[in-house]
Amino acid sequence: MGTNKALLPLGGQPMIAIAARTMREVFAEVSIIADHEAPYRFLGLPVIPDLIARSGPLGGIHAALVRHAPGGVFVIACDTPGIPADLIRMILGRRGTGGATIARHAGRVHPLCGIYEHRALPAIEASLRAGRLKILDLLGHVETSYVEITPELPSYHPGWFDNINDPRQFRRRAAQSGS
Repeated sequence: MGTNKALLPLGGQPMIAIAARTMREVFAEVSIIADHEAPYRFLGLPVIPDLIARSGPLGGIHAALVRHAPGGVFVIACDTPGIPADLIRMILGRRGTGGATIARHAGRVHPLCGIYEHRALPAIEASLRAGRLKILDLLGHVETSYVEITPELPSYHPGWFDNINDPRQFRRRAAQSGS
């Protein structure tokens, strides 16, 4: 993107604020996982830095689990601003007994919309040590439950998992939200 996409405005507010608001609708305790606190102070939330530098989203999940041990953590990415609180509640209601419970929509796994349990921590640490940073690879090494997101769900929207990875996607989404 060439800029911190978490701070890009949609509907008059930064994408990170949209994600934080959604999480606050569901959880009493919400944290931001980021390497630098300063850009996110306006949210009034704790910022947890990665414990292992340059380890991507998997490193963020690791830091969150270490910080919030022994419970699990629910993870969403700031660049999927369409994820609603009701979807998070539904995934929580279908929480599996393994290391992760993850959303799957139209055959695609969405590893940044789901629950990571503390029991997944050894596999996450092994992946990080080996330099295997893809979360999808990790999910093959922990017992994972998938929550199927289908059009039959109440309040379903096909754009829930649309993420913003480049300027074109951002411009299209900003036009839809009136930004």
